[in-house]
Amino acid sequence: MVVGAPHPPRRTMVAPAPTAFVVAAPAGAPSTWAGSPIKGAPSAAETARARSSSHGGRVGPIVAASTPFSDGLKLPETSRRFLIKRPPPKLPPPEGSQDAADRAARVAKQKEVYKLVPSPGLAGFPLVPNIPVAGLSWYKWLFKAGVMGAKVGRNAKMGAEALAQSSAVRGGRRPAGAVSSALGSVRATTEAAGTAASAVLAAVSGTPEAGLSAVKKLASPVTASVEKSAGYLYTMAQDEMKGLGQAVTTAVTMGEAAAAAAVKTGASRKSGDAGIPGGDAAYADYRAMFALLPLPAAAKLVDSDDMFARLRVAGPNPMSLRAVTAADLDPTAPSLPFTDAHLQALSGYEADSLAGASADGRLFVLDCRPSARVLAEGEVQYPSDPKMMGGEDGYGKQCQFGPVALFVLSASASAADPGRLEAVAIATGGPQVAEAPIHLTTPADGAAWAAAKLILNAADGAEHELKWHLGLTHMMINTIAAATHRELEEGSHPIWRLLTPHYDGLFFLNSMVPDTLLAPGGVVDLLVPVSTGAAAEYVKSVLVETHFNSLFPHVQMGARGVLDPRLAHPYREDALAHWAVLHKFVAEYVACYYPTDAAVVADYELQAWASAITAAGQQGFGERAADGSTATPGVISTAAYLADAVTLIIFTGSVQHAAVNFPQADLMTYMPFYPLGVRAPPDNEWLDDNQQGGSIREWLPPPVVAGQQLSMGAFLGGIIHQPLGTKPTAILQWGGWYQNRKVTAALNRMNQDLIKLEKHIAAREARNEVKYEYLRPTRVPRSINI
Repeated sequence: MVVGAPHPPRRTMVAPAPTAFVVAAPAGAPSTWAGSPIKGAPSAAETARARSSSHGGRVGPIVAASTPFSDGLKLPETSRRFLIKRPPPKLPPPEGSQDAADRAARVAKQKEVYKLVPSPGLAGFPLVPNIPVAGLSWYKWLFKAGVMGAKVGRNAKMGAEALAQSSAVRGGRRPAGAVSSALGSVRATTEAAGTAASAVLAAVSGTPEAGLSAVKKLASPVTASVEKSAGYLYTMAQDEMKGLGQAVTTAVTMGEAAAAAAVKTGASRKSGDAGIPGGDAAYADYRAMFALLPLPAAAKLVDSDDMFARLRVAGPNPMSLRAVTAADLDPTAPSLPFTDAHLQALSGYEADSLAGASADGRLFVLDCRPSARVLAEGEVQYPSDPKMMGGEDGYGKQCQFGPVALFVLSASASAADPGRLEAVAIATGGPQVAEAPIHLTTPADGAAWAAAKLILNAADGAEHELKWHLGLTHMMINTIAAATHRELEEGSHPIWRLLTPHYDGLFFLNSMVPDTLLAPGGVVDLLVPVSTGAAAEYVKSVLVETHFNSLFPHVQMGARGVLDPRLAHPYREDALAHWAVLHKFVAEYVACYYPTDAAVVADYELQAWASAITAAGQQGFGERAADGSTATPGVISTAAYLADAVTLIIFTGSVQHAAVNFPQADLMTYMPFYPLGVRAPPDNEWLDDNQQGGSIREWLPPPVVAGQQLSMGAFLGGIIHQPLGTKPTAILQWGGWYQNRKVTAALNRMNQDLIKLEKHIAAREARNEVKYEYLRPTRVPRSINI
């Protein structure tokens, strides 16, 4: 889809699918999304000083961010000296010229800076540990991270204190020594996090030395690069930081005092819970972990079958549900364990059949068996901590399941009135019995059904975190971002200028993963029912088996059979709307620099970039064949494919990452609603039908582990920085960051479309108790910066 191109429109390989949100092309009125203009330019001396002090003499981009909507950004005088003037973007000069040789020499120096180094803590994932200033999120991100870190750390500490007083723990089966040990672990973890957060808060109104210390503590895994960057970050922020310190300190202190009072009176999440199924006896100690942070709305819907089904299309992982095919129901070799009787037991489906519903496109399945098999194989090679696997912490054995669940859509659903999924049945069992799953339950099976839903959510959550979050956003974009910085001249190449704002913070965060989330004994090791080694092996398999060209939203949704407008699918609707908005802008941008396919082929830097992405291990990147497969890996020969590929890179680093990251802040913080792992009851016995909902806690990890899941989810899902539609701030002598009037007009039109999409999503979700608003444009960061 090429809009406003100076040449006849080219056919786009990815055709748009019907969606309720229609992207128009309004007049290019000035957008309020791009922040306030900065008048004036730095002096020659300031520019030279900024280049030498912040880049070690290397001329490179210093990226500051604008604010969204009408937040007019006004950078202080101390910031302006860091805004490097650059000529407008341009394609590489003809090969063989002196200009081409000079440019090649500059690109060669970039490769020395952006070196991919094998990570000892994350085998198989080369990272960029020497992160220049341009690769770091700027000081406002550090400020937000400090505030959120302080809240999460204090909440965890208070939750641990409340847990120590909880009668549910004191009177439970857990040994007293284990309680003391677990609380000690929580305190140690939160104190370490609190140290970094407190340092950042102190630096808000402190000295340059305090600012340097804060940044180094918050980013200790990349100290070598941060040390020279921290001074720059602090200087840039100094004028504004001083005015923020007291407000933050006051807000945090007031929140802490209120929570402390609640703990003291014994009222912290223990009263006023009449509307929450199970009552105090079931989940009081899990709710006690929310001492300072709000209890999510989903906590009231632990037993809701409607919410359980809605998670498949409006939850953390809306990418795994697929339509049931005739092959799945082949009577000679059925791959699903369900029968007509299971469907007909559901009210309103007494005359329906699996074959009929499937043929009508109304039968869907969520199958966690493939991922469970790979994780189980990795677990054999890299065994988990025997204390958790053996249940020696006083709770049941940590266990992994490979469940498969069946869902159906009513025949009365229509495009005009889309219907919601209904859960039919769940079959659970380890991957070793994947062909004949055990323990098949339906909504009529009481507590056993509740336990089966818990098991499915846990298996789905592990796939979400490892495949769709870590693998297919963080690590996939890491490979492409490294190639961008290594193969395209910084600042000059048009595709570099377009893509790099969507990499802000990525290298910084990814470099910390091996020493934080995926460290042995770290959060993932504690929460997911496999070792970090097994998890890393699974992520590697995902990256090897997933082709870039299979990830275009219309392609992967079409392959899963979920494009039918009769199915209410908020993620699908919002993702496709974002894709349409982004693709229209990118196509216009590409047309400005590549008016013909020949111009694409002639760009040797672009071709080197595509080749490097393929050489680094990204499968299926390159021109597509008629059937959608990759015809020429590592080669881009048309402007149409270039626009598609660049749009997918931006989409994945912004929209897709938001879809998998931000549900962690509410849907995944309350463990009884969405655990990342389950513990088997003694002897792995299933619950009797007549047992009460409170018995489901037999399947839950201990509350102290729930506190770790809460802390991780609240922090990772609680920081929204640089929303989609913002662009880096630059001296406006040549027309801003893009330095092209046509591009600026296209950006303004894109932002107007994003404003319309924002209103559309807000109106749609107004009637829902648990809202799917993770893809509201104001809540979608433009890059993976958290």
